[in-house]
Amino acid sequence: MQVQGQLNAKKVCSSEENQFDVGIVGSGISGSILAAILAKHNVRVLLIDADSHPKFAIGESTVPHTSKMLELMGDRYGVPELKNLATFQDIRQKVTSSCGIKLGFGFVYHRQEEDQNPQQVTQTLIPGQPENHWYRQDIDSYMFHTAIRYGTECRQKTKIIDINIDEQGVDLKTEQGEKFRVKYLVDGSGYRSPLAQKFDLRETPTRMKTHSRTVFTHMVGVKPYEDCVHPKNVLDQPVSWSQCTLHHIFDGGWMWVIPFNNHKDATNPLCSVGLCLDSRRFPKNDTPPEAEWKQFLTRFPSIAKQFEEAKPVRSWTSTSRLQYSVKKCVGDRYCLTSHAAGFIDALFSRGLANTTAIIDVLANRILQAVADNDFSTEHFEYIEQLQQNTINYNDQLVNCSYISFRDFDLWNAWFRMWYLAVGLGGLRLGMMHKKFIQTGDYSVLPDAHEPLGLFNIDPKNEEFRKLWDAAVAIVESVDIGETAPKDAAQKIMIMLDSADFLPPALRLSDPSKRYIDFKNDDINLHFLSWKTFSTSPEMEAIYSI
Repeated sequence: MQVQGQLNAKKVCSSEENQFDVGIVGSGISGSILAAILAKHNVRVLLIDADSHPKFAIGESTVPHTSKMLELMGDRYGVPELKNLATFQDIRQKVTSSCGIKLGFGFVYHRQEEDQNPQQVTQTLIPGQPENHWYRQDIDSYMFHTAIRYGTECRQKTKIIDINIDEQGVDLKTEQGEKFRVKYLVDGSGYRSPLAQKFDLRETPTRMKTHSRTVFTHMVGVKPYEDCVHPKNVLDQPVSWSQCTLHHIFDGGWMWVIPFNNHKDATNPLCSVGLCLDSRRFPKNDTPPEAEWKQFLTRFPSIAKQFEEAKPVRSWTSTSRLQYSVKKCVGDRYCLTSHAAGFIDALFSRGLANTTAIIDVLANRILQAVADNDFSTEHFEYIEQLQQNTINYNDQLVNCSYISFRDFDLWNAWFRMWYLAVGLGGLRLGMMHKKFIQTGDYSVLPDAHEPLGLFNIDPKNEEFRKLWDAAVAIVESVDIGETAPKDAAQKIMIMLDSADFLPPALRLSDPSKRYIDFKNDDINLHFLSWKTFSTSPEMEAIYSI
């Protein structure tokens, strides 16, 4: 779908006060990005939030997919502020000095009551430029004020208490008694979505297979994990754990450690920490969250060392089950997006990546809807498919990860499936962006293709789809007792070894290769040579657009 005819969209809504083209509920990162894009292109936007900035939010670790989408949207829609969020250097120079650097993903496997086995770790390095640990209150506030500068009308500390939709638009009533009229309503608020409540859109029970809950806060005094391991070089990983998004994983859950103070120019002493648990095995009870945190640390001595001097700087948050979903995301004159539509788990930092992918294509369709005065469900059907597919794939990814946490060998196999999926998807997205910059051809952009969700894998790549589905089935067979974890790990490794569309230099089927470094010059040379001289259809499907 092209946007040339939309970029000069005129303000078709009446100039009468309190009437807008688009209303957006939720002024977090998704709502503010969408508002900035639309306002930049002369759409009259109302942005409403029950809270106010600055405000705390989780979803603090970016991945290459996130940053590529920010760069693509910045170029596509002419909003350079989005590109300012795509690199560590630009954030530091143009946005805030409070963010951390991210050079990779680190996974350290633990067993209760045991010291950590240094052979049971995995790590992947970020290819290209570093990623970021976002200090969300600064990042979100930056985008919120960017939206205002482009002309968005904002209402903070304003709760919507009633929504009425007719053929011509949407009426909103606030707790303060204000009334607004919009032509289209986007709800990016979160679990307590007013649209989901108004039209009973929540799936009950949710179709999601993942069952997890979390306890989280920000702390000071969290030690770099490499300083807690003796001797210091025993793990021999490519980059320090403190410059990764660190995942402590164990049978039944995982912990995130996201430092904002992990580089020489750091100005923010805080570190984000969160404990995610299988809510069926560790159901929530009356134990206060900080007490539960401390009880957990007593069972994992190697993790406890990292928090010997740590202190929380804000109240702990403890959730019930995290997973929720909706029966449908779009209807006539409305759309639920981001965390209003559903949520799985913070694992692998997929939330921000998914959000930017959805906002990119939603903005395009709204611009066309304003120009054509077509706010029908059919016009936004692509968003429905993309968002639901994204949620479904993310559930598969995370559910299989929790199952794999039972055994390091199984995790070591499944983690390669994650790396392969996000790597191939990121490669394709990068090629799309490069070709768009070179040609200005809108047909190469993601929303000109099938709404695949999550990984953005090319639909022509049937071989990867078969590999993914087979690996999911194998891991899920462990959960129901049909396959032993180590047997499942071996089956996945055999499939990876026989997949001829994978670069041999990566050695993904070698269980002893626990660190994946695509920045390595030798690996890159082998990959380029292999890609150049391969002529298989599978290769053409994966490594071109």
